[in-house]
Amino acid sequence: AQAGKALFEIGDAFQKARIEMERTTGKTGAALNGMMQDFKSVMQSVPNTMDDIQKAISTVTIRMKDATRDQIKELSTQLLNLSSMTHTDVSENADLATQMFGDWSIGAEDATGKMNMLFAAVRESHIPLKKLMYNLYYFGAPLRLMGYDFERSTAMMAAWQKQGVVVEQVIPGMKLALKSFSKEKWTPSGAFQEIIKVIKNAKDQSAALTLGYQLFGRRAFADAVMAIRENRFDFSDMEKMIKDHNADINKVANETRPLAEQWAMFKNKLNVDFSDPGERILEKVEAVFPKLLASIRKAVPMLIDLASTALPALVSSAAKAVDVFANLVKGMGDFTVWCRDNKLAVDLVKGAVIGLAVALTTAKIAMAITAVYANWTAFTTA
Repeated sequence: AQAGKALFEIGDAFQKARIEMERTTGKTGAALNGMMQDFKSVMQSVPNTMDDIQKAISTVTIRMKDATRDQIKELSTQLLNLSSMTHTDVSENADLATQMFGDWSIGAEDATGKMNMLFAAVRESHIPLKKLMYNLYYFGAPLRLMGYDFERSTAMMAAWQKQGVVVEQVIPGMKLALKSFSKEKWTPSGAFQEIIKVIKNAKDQSAALTLGYQLFGRRAFADAVMAIRENRFDFSDMEKMIKDHNADINKVANETRPLAEQWAMFKNKLNVDFSDPGERILEKVEAVFPKLLASIRKAVPMLIDLASTALPALVSSAAKAVDVFANLVKGMGDFTVWCRDNKLAVDLVKGAVIGLAVALTTAKIAMAITAVYANWTAFTTA
């Protein structure tokens, strides 16, 4: 019975995952069956919950339109492992990553490589994964306008995080500064390099701040000017590291799994192994379920009639039982009052009872002694 219950629960869990993926992606038939096969394949290689796995696969399927099934599995596995290692939310990471790739026109073929690059940047700079992906998505258009590709933008974001540059203020200031140089007919990237050169070569800090205010605006000029003059805008070392990186999210995850994750993976594999018999049991239950509901519907009027017939008799019996109990309680209360008002009589009765008990006990002892004496006498005179 317990084994059947466990198989039923496994089948039910896989059915819920299938329903959620169907509702989210709109896939049906063979396409949905293929998604379920991929779901089970990914599930055996990660420690995440079934809910997180289906969310990752569904999001990648919807957003990465050009992705093959293998590419969907690989990118989903990366997102799940990266979320486990960084202790971040899978659903948020999948949303941000796919939005970021869409903004930068990065296809499924290149997405897994870019994710490994982001992982390298996170490890090197300790920038939060969510913050890095969000900034690359949110500031993608102005960064491209200034001539930065995805790799250089990632390096810049990571380096600035490590070097204390406030990205959220500086990049909007960079956009404003470009307007001041647009009349010179420089390319955006050339213009920004010229801005850095001018700020660095200002005769003193006061002159640099004045120029910075004109270029970057009131909100960003102080952070931007000080970062440029302190050489914190430089991200060449980070850029080199990113180009030469050999980070592999899935490899690192598999080599560094704690015991809890290993146990979770073991349970995931068992669930997949028993998913087919579990789903078959669920199918059988679903097959008889309509008949069960029909039987219940037929039985309901009978139960109502029975209840309406038996209820008055039950109520009458219950009322009589309550009266008997109430009389008993009342009698006990009256007896308690009498005992309290006639304490001398109660004490006499108690004394008589105790005396009678002592007399009976003494008589039993005397009888026992007499019997022993008689037996002894018979034995010695024999």
